[in-house]
Amino acid sequence: MTKYQRQLICSGAMVTIKHVSSIVTANFPRPFGKLTVLKTSFLATTILTCSIAMTSIVPFQSYASEPTAKPELLFEEGFTRDEKQDAKEMVCNDWTTNSAGRAKGHKQADLNDGYLTITTHPEADHAAVVKHEAGFQNGKISVRFRLHDAKGISFNTGDPAASELSHAGHLTQVKVKPGEVLLEDGKDGIFSMDIYEEKKAGTLPKEKLAAHMKGKTAKSTADIKLNQWHELIITFQGNKMSANIDGQPAGSLTSTGCGYPMKANFAISVPGSADVDDVKIWSLSQ
Repeated sequence: MTKYQRQLICSGAMVTIKHVSSIVTANFPRPFGKLTVLKTSFLATTILTCSIAMTSIVPFQSYASEPTAKPELLFEEGFTRDEKQDAKEMVCNDWTTNSAGRAKGHKQADLNDGYLTITTHPEADHAAVVKHEAGFQNGKISVRFRLHDAKGISFNTGDPAASELSHAGHLTQVKVKPGEVLLEDGKDGIFSMDIYEEKKAGTLPKEKLAAHMKGKTAKSTADIKLNQWHELIITFQGNKMSANIDGQPAGSLTSTGCGYPMKANFAISVPGSADVDDVKIWSLSQ
């Protein structure tokens, strides 16, 4: 590309921004007449494409004053319903559990006086999990919880489409126990497929795991007590995940897995017993 051709593109871009309608008429410098544009079809295509794109764009100055979009509520759950058959697990409202596959079908989720009690059955080979669709990139989750033992509770996001990158498509985790909160990047951390497979096989050196996990977890203290209701708010913005317990900051983590473009589902994992209520999921504007 010659010096004069670069000047034509630069000049065309300036004209496009200032006055789109005159891009192919009088505003080109005189040396670049009609004949020159026709000969340089690549340049003409570039400028005209730019012109077409710019005609539908609001002037740049307007973006600074454009109001930020309000959070969009995607889902809300208060568990204010009764089970039709108390002996069966019937959470309903599109919630799913792992009881059939991991607890031999034993009931582990129980609607109870306007909240949900989750308890891992003694015959289960995995913590009880209750899951619902989410569907956001940047977003916020709020939930009330009450612990019945020191085993705690974990609030996770995932996406089945990420199952080739991380075990079971795990993305993020916020683990809560009495007195502490742990934030984890699951996708690029402990559930990263290569790390998970080595750990499962018992061939993962401790040094390698420690190096891999550096920067992918964040632990903080919090005034969390057994048999008391607490409110947790988890916020996702870009690669940053932050937690808030009862109105107080409870840690933040900036890691690549937290910025995965689709948190397709929200899961509550309970290795012992806990109650949950008032689940809300929002999508936040970019």
